[in-house]
Amino acid sequence: MNNMEIIAKNAQKASVVLSAVSADVRNDILLKIANALVENKDYIISQNNEDLKQAKALLEQGEISQSIYDRLKLSDAKFNDM
Repeated sequence: MNNMEIIAKNAQKASVVLSAVSADVRNDILLKIANALVENKDYIISQNNEDLKQAKALLEQGEISQSIYDRLKLSDAKFNDM
């Protein structure tokens, strides 16, 4: 199982747990996640830029499409939507 599969499985488990808690608890958790994203924005953006460098090489080699590459770009608007 690769990292993405592990992350997906953990997200699925978390969604089951979240569905069983009250709206207040769920909202508190979501607020904490949002705060963590904001606090780590610079790091997240820098890591995305590193990913884009690797993806650019894959794009140039024909390993991924332009649309896939474009979806990887994390703009301020996309970040704020998270």
